[in-house]
Amino acid sequence: FLGDMRRQCNANSNCLTAAQAYYGAVRKAGQAQTAFYKGECHPGKFCLFDDNGYRDRRIALTASENNMKDVSFGDKTSAVKNRSKVAWLLYDDHDYSDRHLCVRPGASLTNLDDYNFGDKTSSAKRLTGTTCP
Repeated sequence: FLGDMRRQCNANSNCLTAAQAYYGAVRKAGQAQTAFYKGECHPGKFCLFDDNGYRDRRIALTASENNMKDVSFGDKTSAVKNRSKVAWLLYDDHDYSDRHLCVRPGASLTNLDDYNFGDKTSSAKRLTGTTCP
């Protein structure tokens, strides 16, 4: 990222100074964001985490997502927390197809490998009730 900005500056000293400042701010904000989200899942949300143990990136859903690639989380989920009041289904293919795993309200699954579902989630469907079909 910084290298690309430096090339764009083409040796312009003002531009290089600005690029360095911008890079520093983005790097600092990115670290703060990661620390802020570490293991966190607010009430009412269905949270998917990139690494088991609720580590690394996370995405918080309130509505179904038929293709996790659309939100840069396709085949990335390794842990989930369901802080919503309804059950959710995780599917290993987009458009809610193929195998699925039910996550009931209040459930926390620290390692989806235990369910043969680690890094396989391609869609997530919000149900209307607390039980799974």
